[in-house]
Amino acid sequence: MMRPAGFDVTVHDLRRAAEAAVLEDGTPAAHVDTYFGISTTAVALASIPDGYDRGIAAVLETTFGA
Repeated sequence: MMRPAGFDVTVHDLRRAAEAAVLEDGTPAAHVDTYFGISTTAVALASIPDGYDRGIAAVLETTFGA
């Protein structure tokens, strides 16, 4: 759908750009993995504080939002 609309990117490209933006902002990799659904084990999730996603969402909105 992106290419016919004149964009030379894929959804995967956009996801990688979002992950990179959050990591560059200093978000711990474990938080990024959990936010983007890469890590879903109980051990990984146990170290993630409540509200971690609000910071990630703010970075994404600042970087990509209008």
